[in-house]
Amino acid sequence: MYEQGFRMFKNEKNLMFFKLILPVLFLFSAAFAQKSGENRDPDPQGKGVRPYEMKERTEERTPIITFEDCTQWLVESKGCEAGLYRSNDQLLYRDYAGKVIYKAIDRQSEITLKLKKAISFDDSWDCVNFWTY
Repeated sequence: MYEQGFRMFKNEKNLMFFKLILPVLFLFSAAFAQKSGENRDPDPQGKGVRPYEMKERTEERTPIITFEDCTQWLVESKGCEAGLYRSNDQLLYRDYAGKVIYKAIDRQSEITLKLKKAISFDDSWDCVNFWTY
């Protein structure tokens, strides 16, 4: 097996192919990344205080999905380094929220958050509540 692999590079065409393809694969992998969310905050700012507008409010509907467990989320990034972390820096209704930390590498950066497992809706629904800060 080792000799077959070694012979593969004795052929000048094969060697040239790998010299051309490996840099392209490296650039693609650097441009697009996917990783799991984490339940630790790499940059905690201390436990936050709910804004005065939220102190007496309760959630109108029971959420189907939250950021209490960020390991169930995938973070896809293109042109940037990005991560999703469970944090209590800013509080709304719950003890934790999702915190996205990113560093742009390219002017046209993209971040996509998606669940690792699909969820099903047993009943009909007509809204999505998504708070950002």
